[in-house]
Amino acid sequence: FMDLEGWRFFISHTPTAHYNDKATDIKPETVLEQKQCEVFLYGHTHIPNIQKLDSNLYKINPGHLQSLDKRGHPPTFATLEITAQSIKVEIKKLDSGQLYLQDTLTK
Repeated sequence: FMDLEGWRFFISHTPTAHYNDKATDIKPETVLEQKQCEVFLYGHTHIPNIQKLDSNLYKINPGHLQSLDKRGHPPTFATLEITAQSIKVEIKKLDSGQLYLQDTLTK
């Protein structure tokens, strides 16, 4: 967990528990079900995504950085501009910096 500008973040490699997790690791599903954060950042699926789950819970996946990926998405990365009132999320293509997805999260 991390708190920035009044937002509560959770960062996980996977959106759900994984067989490589330790028994003592926090379960991502629990974080989401119990709304223990406002912004859930994850990877693993390689699918870029910005999703509003409800009024105070967002999921963000920046995508992947591999030149070749079997899931059909180009290499992407995310930038977040965080203020107390909002988070501007931009997911951009790695090779060109071209905007791929964007959204502004609000409290």
